[in-house]
Amino acid sequence: MIDRTINKRPYWPKFEFKIAEPESFNYVPMNEAAYIKDGSKQYTFITDRSRGCACQADGAFEMMLQRRTLADDGRGVAEPLNETITLRTKNVVSLSSVQEASVLQRLCGIALNNEPTLIFANVDSSVQEWIKGKRLSFSGLKTPLPLNIDVMNLKTMPDGRVLLRMHHLFSSDENSAMSKPVQVNLANLFADFSVTKVEEVSLTANQLKSSVKRIQWNTAQNASPKYQFVPLSGNVMTIRPMEIRTFLITIKK
Repeated sequence: MIDRTINKRPYWPKFEFKIAEPESFNYVPMNEAAYIKDGSKQYTFITDRSRGCACQADGAFEMMLQRRTLADDGRGVAEPLNETITLRTKNVVSLSSVQEASVLQRLCGIALNNEPTLIFANVDSSVQEWIKGKRLSFSGLKTPLPLNIDVMNLKTMPDGRVLLRMHHLFSSDENSAMSKPVQVNLANLFADFSVTKVEEVSLTANQLKSSVKRIQWNTAQNASPKYQFVPLSGNVMTIRPMEIRTFLITIKK
């Protein structure tokens, strides 16, 4: 989330400049959410796809999914744009306190962009007869994960191991309760199989985390992160705000 001020760019030189196109100048990308707020309340807008958004006046907010230009804008297309395809989208709007808004945004964003897949089938008998002997609910987890942790990927690899990628949804200082590191015991997480070995790998899962060699940059003394990286301790993982960690797990059913 980046603060935006109408008719300003913080990285531009401090001299007078003329804004020839105030509408397009103030449009910025909106990938998942955007918001406007005052000292106590916040309007949050959550979208199911990337689009443009702008705040052209105090208290006003607009989103643009399609656009139309009467002449080429000089951005490489070499033709005007006239998008007329009908698009059906979902948007969530919430009004809440500033402290509560980040929780609503993160959780609603995950739910909106990861909706369940509905599958239907024809049933010859009555519904009551059909459900006899059927398992009507299932959870792959022994206990629910904390609300600020999301399982991004869980899939079987060709060698039989399981790839697990987990993500901390909140950034540092975004929320007093949710923006803290979280510990997860991977051995006691899954209901249908037992974890016998956990290895942390790079995000692309093509090399062990311990063998990854990163360039060491010279940074200011106060540039260290608020929460330091915590290596995997047995099967216990500590994941920091906004961190994504990837593991290869050996399992036994």
